[in-house]
Amino acid sequence: RDAKRTRRSLVSTENTLVHETKNYQYNYLCTDLINKRMVPIIARLRARDVRSFGALVQHAGEEFVYVLEGEIEVHTEHYAPVRLQAGKGIYIDSTMGHAYLSSGDDDAVLLCICSAPERDLEKLLLEGA
Repeated sequence: RDAKRTRRSLVSTENTLVHETKNYQYNYLCTDLINKRMVPIIARLRARDVRSFGALVQHAGEEFVYVLEGEIEVHTEHYAPVRLQAGKGIYIDSTMGHAYLSSGDDDAVLLCICSAPERDLEKLLLEGA
């Protein structure tokens, strides 16, 4: 194995980028690594209504979402909404419009792993947020 190709990143406050939007608080993890093939994010969901959410989000790649706290409602362009409680997850094509809403009394928290062949996926996600 080529040692120049091996790399790692430990999650810390120094390499976590907090990005606030109307609907989410994103915590982009391991930002010290560039050209990642996957982008790990912890997200706090504030939005509770799809009408006030705005346009569904779309971006390159695929994503896996796992609910850490609370309950969420997943809205997608081609499927009926689905509810997921803590311990449940969903894998979607990210080019399909999608929105994650908190469906409980408190904000829900989820782990989202986005992947795509684009080398600057993290930058594209931040610009689209």
